[in-house]
Amino acid sequence: MMAALELYKTARVDELTELAWKLVPVDIARASRLGEESLALAQALGYDRGAGRALVALASKDFFMAEYDAALSKVHEGLRLLVLTDDVVAQGRMLLMKGLVHWSLGDYDSALEALFASLERADAASEKELTGWALTSLGGVFEALSDLTKAIALHARAYATFTEVGYKVGRARALSGLGAVYYRQGRLGAALEQHLESLRLFREVPSELSEARALNDLGVIHTKRGDFAKALECLNDALHIRERFGNKPAVITTVIHLGELFLDQGDIDEAVRHLRRAVGLASEAAAKPKLTLAHELLSRAYENASDFELALRHQRLSQETKEEVFNAETATRLQNLQIRHEVERAEKEAEIQRLRNVELAGALANLEKTQAQLVQSEKMAALGRLVAGVAHEMNSPLGVAASSIDVVRRWLDRMAPTLDSSAVEVLETSTRMALSGIERLEQTIASLRAFSQVDRSPRRRFDLNDGIDSTLALLEPQWAGRVLVSRRFGRLPLLLGHPHELNQAFMTLLVNAGDSIEGTGTVTIESKATDGEVRIVIRDTGRGIPRDRLPQVFDVGFSHKGSRVRMHTGLASVHATIVELHGGTVEVESEPGEGTVFTITLPLVYPPDV
Repeated sequence: MMAALELYKTARVDELTELAWKLVPVDIARASRLGEESLALAQALGYDRGAGRALVALASKDFFMAEYDAALSKVHEGLRLLVLTDDVVAQGRMLLMKGLVHWSLGDYDSALEALFASLERADAASEKELTGWALTSLGGVFEALSDLTKAIALHARAYATFTEVGYKVGRARALSGLGAVYYRQGRLGAALEQHLESLRLFREVPSELSEARALNDLGVIHTKRGDFAKALECLNDALHIRERFGNKPAVITTVIHLGELFLDQGDIDEAVRHLRRAVGLASEAAAKPKLTLAHELLSRAYENASDFELALRHQRLSQETKEEVFNAETATRLQNLQIRHEVERAEKEAEIQRLRNVELAGALANLEKTQAQLVQSEKMAALGRLVAGVAHEMNSPLGVAASSIDVVRRWLDRMAPTLDSSAVEVLETSTRMALSGIERLEQTIASLRAFSQVDRSPRRRFDLNDGIDSTLALLEPQWAGRVLVSRRFGRLPLLLGHPHELNQAFMTLLVNAGDSIEGTGTVTIESKATDGEVRIVIRDTGRGIPRDRLPQVFDVGFSHKGSRVRMHTGLASVHATIVELHGGTVEVESEPGEGTVFTITLPLVYPPDV
């Protein structure tokens, strides 16, 4: 009797979560109540799969309300619960939500990874609705990446898939995605047609939150076409719906668009009124990216009104907020990287446990080795993506800083005759100093890009000395006053290989070299060419490695307290990059208290089919 009752309750959980998932786009309040009820029941039963399914619906609700932190928290917890199950549909839905949140946060690499994984699970389960959602979401990410041809193809496939199963909300969403791409292409007539049909479908469902989104998009298009009356009507209708639902981030977006509308009309007073409201709402909601945009537009409005003091003030506030956004996004990406590794480790541990259950000892040993290599490979690849992202994001505050300087210089040009000459001289000196700082940051960005190499082809000819130099450029500021760097670079021919992976290997060796030095010391890097190969020697004056540990230094999992090596798989990855990927050799010599020497030898061409 008890077993039958529990079976009934777990079935009830599944029924509630499925209904909640379906209701999110059309009745978000009811979906939230059902999701909370099913989660509480699943937790009381200790039903992890049911709890994971409930979290899918609740994460979806948070995403639709633009509560991205809450959504991401539920995504991570839901994936932890679902990763050990065979519920590929629930996993696919949760990965869809993960991709959507990362897309909204601007982390496109993580978004693509999650959405492709969602699509794979949807196809495996023949779950057409999920397939459609994954396809149209991928279309949105590729639009953000400016690959508009691929974006159109994905939205069109999503529309066909949704049409096949008669899913009206999905069809409307795919049309909205197509409209956004056409807008990016400047095809305003085609964009307008798609959004109007999307609006009609959303009203038929009905789905008011989605209707508000369509109205907002139509308002933007009408503004661009110069039809201000229609734009104002659409944006006001969208605003009323969003205010009624209490969707604060969406309200801020529409208020900002209203401010832009009045700014384009030349109605500065109305523009300022809406944009000041947007600043207040964004500050209250801690919506930093929207706050940045509101300040930028206010700066434009005040500049058009010749109030250069307020224009400069809001430009400065925009810059400060944008820097806060940059720091927060970097911290979030690091946190997501750690969480992703934890999820991957859980997946590998589940596979290991299954192998243990069937006593496949030999396969288990290989899997454990592969697991460590995969985790390290992903970590290093993610580091490269993160470094490239940091370099990319630094361009935004630099642009704001340059814009601020431009406002000051234009203000000086106009006001110089009325100012004291000493004040003008001080301001001119300040702008020159600011420009000097921007140039230094641009040099740092160049080093970051050279280090990551993510925008280059995987295998190409490159200068090895340049790669080592760009890696050192990232480390030397941390070592200033403690570690002296001695470069002894010889003239090298161009090497055919994978610069990104080699940069990561050099980074690992150089970080370990610097960490091994207590107090002050020297890291020396030598490079030279011989017949058909190049040789790199990295030498430090650090603690050194005990002789009995040298034979295991490249093993997976090597760690020794008191020695210079602390990364569990870092040197194993170095060995794999040098020996397996490039056909070279890496040797180590060390004496405790005397330092360590790594000697890397690389052939100029190897192998031809990599």
